[in-house]
Amino acid sequence: MKFEISNSKLEQVIFKYLDNKNFIIKETSDSYYFLENERDEFAKFKIKKNDEVCFIYYKLTDEIESFFSIEYPMVKEVLTRYVENVLNIKVSKTFRGFHQCEY
Repeated sequence: MKFEISNSKLEQVIFKYLDNKNFIIKETSDSYYFLENERDEFAKFKIKKNDEVCFIYYKLTDEIESFFSIEYPMVKEVLTRYVENVLNIKVSKTFRGFHQCEY
């Protein structure tokens, strides 16, 4: 059986999925970091405050792509909106990082 789901509903489901990861948000003078736990040395998201650039660890984008069967351009848009909603900021650019963001 195949189901059709609107993009807005899919985004809501992905937001809920990310919310359930219970990210810990650490703030420094120049950046925000989304960590999976207190002991993490690396972040899944890093957002630089001064230029509002967001870096997303590629394994997170791969996870969302495979779990929700969507392509990277849409994943990037959804993850950017997620960060914007959580932090109540506007992200100017988003990059997919091949290295984890060191905290």
